[in-house]
Amino acid sequence: MDKDKNIKISFINYLLECNIQDKALRDLVKSFSYFIGCTNKQYKYNMTYLESFCNKFISVKSSVNTKYKYFDSILESSLKNKGNDIKAFSIKMDDFWCYEYSEMSKDEKGITRYNEITHTGDINEQQLKSDNIKIDFKYKYNNISYQDYIHIYIKDRKIIDINNDIKKFLKKVFKVCNKIVEDVKCEKNTII
Repeated sequence: MDKDKNIKISFINYLLECNIQDKALRDLVKSFSYFIGCTNKQYKYNMTYLESFCNKFISVKSSVNTKYKYFDSILESSLKNKGNDIKAFSIKMDDFWCYEYSEMSKDEKGITRYNEITHTGDINEQQLKSDNIKIDFKYKYNNISYQDYIHIYIKDRKIIDINNDIKKFLKKVFKVCNKIVEDVKCEKNTII
């Protein structure tokens, strides 16, 4: 795994697991900025710059913690509904989380799977704070691409209802993907 992916995975884990409070974060950032200013005289002019991002960081951290349960449901539903012929797909949620799945190879030990949850590299604070989740689905098979997306309203709704909406969407997209695989297989059989 490359450094960039490690950083992205660590970033998500930190947001989900760290219990740092606003004041503690500000104190840490101020002290770190002061340290950098003392050791690098060129940095001194920017000592307040990092501190200006503390509110955004705390806000994003809160939104990530609130919405992660929906991403977890997406992962669970996707693996249950994908079917045997779907070998690779990717799902993004809120332009923040990215899940990539692919079956790399088959050997005597079975199928080698590649499952990875990372950060997309972007933060759309407005989408993370919104009252809906946005799910983007991508699939490619034999040079045929398929994409779909949905916005699911979550405010004041039971999680079971939201999870049912997620399941319905994923069942629909995997039905289309399985149809693509079936059509390609039929096309190959008619050519032979």
